[in-house]
Amino acid sequence: GALLATVTASGGCAAVVGDPQLALAAVEAAGGDLDRTVVIPDPSPHTGAVLGPLVEGLDLVLHPPAPPVAPTAARPVDARLRRSTCALVVVGGWPGARLHLDWRVAGVTGLGRGSGRIRGVTLTGRAHGQGQPPVHFRESLGEPATQPVASSRLLERAL
Repeated sequence: GALLATVTASGGCAAVVGDPQLALAAVEAAGGDLDRTVVIPDPSPHTGAVLGPLVEGLDLVLHPPAPPVAPTAARPVDARLRRSTCALVVVGGWPGARLHLDWRVAGVTGLGRGSGRIRGVTLTGRAHGQGQPPVHFRESLGEPATQPVASSRLLERAL
């Protein structure tokens, strides 16, 4: 939601394709402009035909595919992306993607034993792309850790 909010708040146009559980109220609360957002809850069975025109005309398209996208369905979308300035962000992978991000929650701040609020999240992972060596990263989002970082297992139990 934060990425969507950032793009639309700065005047860009975005789409979310295939995410019927998207919390539009959270996007708006984060400053996003819903008038600049296209939501297509279920593009099947013609996902490629839906994504193609969107990547030609928008700044950002978010797509969390339930079944993986077949290379034959991805190729026409890739051809349109090469002629576009759109960023296609796919959760779970895309055949022939130029950049892959693998990450996990390493810890949270703000939680105590059975109480508290999540104030920050630490992520670790790696970025790798075609012909590029992987780059490992560790980033904190939200409030920086002033106390030991709780493990992701604590987060899972809290949720």
